[in-house]
Amino acid sequence: MIFLNIFSKSPEREEKSQWKRISLRAFSRFVVPAIILASCTEPMDLELDSTFTRLVVEGAITTDTGYHQVRLSSTTDFYYNEIPPAVSGADVRLSDGSNLIELSENDFGSGVYETPANFFGEVGKTYTLLIELEEEIGGQTAYTASCLLRPTAAPDSIQIEFQPTWGDGFWEIKLYAQDPPSRDFYKFLTFINNVLVTDSLQEIFVIDDRLFNGNYTNGIGVSYLNAASEDNRLNTGDLVTILIANLTKEHANFILTARTENSFNTPLFSGPPANVQGNISNGAIGFFAAYQPQYVSMVYQE
Repeated sequence: MIFLNIFSKSPEREEKSQWKRISLRAFSRFVVPAIILASCTEPMDLELDSTFTRLVVEGAITTDTGYHQVRLSSTTDFYYNEIPPAVSGADVRLSDGSNLIELSENDFGSGVYETPANFFGEVGKTYTLLIELEEEIGGQTAYTASCLLRPTAAPDSIQIEFQPTWGDGFWEIKLYAQDPPSRDFYKFLTFINNVLVTDSLQEIFVIDDRLFNGNYTNGIGVSYLNAASEDNRLNTGDLVTILIANLTKEHANFILTARTENSFNTPLFSGPPANVQGNISNGAIGFFAAYQPQYVSMVYQE
């Protein structure tokens, strides 16, 4: 008696089956993604609706003596490709809880308001900015913002080391300072021959002190100058200065969040950008800051 196994496969049928599986896998790996990518090339016409206009406030008070500025402007639509319009003719004042200082527009129409030339902020005081507009923006004419001016400990020194293996090469600037036991948030700016070189949002270095709170920093990196950049290149005899400022937590978060929103987002389909949370009332955008800058310098020698 002969029994036929109808479920068995001949070598020829088995070979065809394997090729079929391979073909299906190849189709799923290459053809399906190609179809998806091809479908993504369809033009997309997005209607970006206008929203109501908001006031934008930029300004800071420091312990340095001199003019301190507050800039007022207004938001624009997405496709507006000009400088945002200045807000002129406003009544801008500054209060420290005891005194009221009038800020005057330095050039009518500029939207830039200045303190007197002999003004300086004092550590431990909370400064409140008071703005009264001639015309409504976003349905409001009155805006306020407050910021505590925190103390910044004086640093001891800095050192500069060239790191040739980091990309095109970087000069790393290390800070030596005693950190107080309080929770602090620091901003660092770098000057070469008294010219600010970390002058963009992405170049401002902001950290908190969780890794060295209450201890000596013993050479923590606070600035990185790219040797490929003409503006950042150091030569023997250059004067390098670091500005250190102890910020409020809200101010530090504002800088970090603004930098994130201004950067390329990954993955590609991340959430939509949003207005950065500032400290201005009534829906205005921006931040009014107060801080004590401390400076430390050295002459670079190769």
